[in-house]
Amino acid sequence: AGGLTFSTMVLGVSYERSFVPKLQYVSEPTANGTFEIFGPPPPGTLSVALELAASEDGPSIVRVPGTIAATKDPDRRRATGVVPIGQLTPGDYVLRAVVSLDGQPIATLTRTLRKAPS
Repeated sequence: AGGLTFSTMVLGVSYERSFVPKLQYVSEPTANGTFEIFGPPPPGTLSVALELAASEDGPSIVRVPGTIAATKDPDRRRATGVVPIGQLTPGDYVLRAVVSLDGQPIATLTRTLRKAPS
């Protein structure tokens, strides 16, 4: 990925400005995905989108833009995004973070999200 490396994506929810890791959801309306990007900033525009799918290589049910924010370390950035999950039926889903450089995908991170019956 152009000299970049990525942490594992962590799923969770935001409660009053704090992030709480979570893999199983029941009645939450949204799920947050976050991970870090390491390496010197590449020339061009780095972006991220989050996709929710029924399987790792299945079509996306929903795709939303995420954000990439600088940190105090010039070689580290934090990517985040929020996907709606309130209307999902119970089951396992895959959250994919697609990192792109100038609109071209360069990396995909995945994590399983479980929607439990309420």
